Amino acid sequence: MSLRSPPRFSRARPASRSKKRGGESSPAHWEEWAGLLRLMEALLFVGERRSQAAVRMGVRWQDGRLAAKQLFDALRAAGVDLKRCKFVNWWERGSRQQVVEHVRRGGLVVAMGRKVERALKHKGVAHLSIVHPAARGAIRKKERYSEHIRYVFGEGKAGV
Repeated sequence: MSLRSPPRFSRARPASRSKKRGGESSPAHWEEWAGLLRLMEALLFVGERRSQAAVRMGVRWQDGRLAAKQLFDALRAAGVDLKRCKFVNWWERGSRQQVVEHVRRGGLVVAMGRKVERALKHKGVAHLSIVHPAARGAIRKKERYSEHIRYVFGEGKAGV
């Protein structure tokens, strides 16, 4: 089955983006993200699989607990409407079909983590990539993760 997918967006910084922290973007910057805005009508976030803690607690991404709390807080800070977001885990039954259907409807797929990014690339699914919200290290700090999400989604300026 061939997956027809939306164009892939690079993580390269637009030339119009201010180098200063907290600087305003120009309207030209917004135009560069116009295609992304259209695709962001429906976002499908793809994780790996439920953690042992999530299974033990009986929670899923939609519950906003554990790693999902970090992600939800960052998405809200970036101005992303959580009502437009869906969440699946790649290595769970039925999720691959959900990804295919989402792409077929013209939605945007967001890979959470490098393992999922490799799997989606291997299957030929166009996607954006973000650091997994449960990643360790400096990115674990709430401010840094929120900054990463704002950068990937165009600093929240797209009016999502």
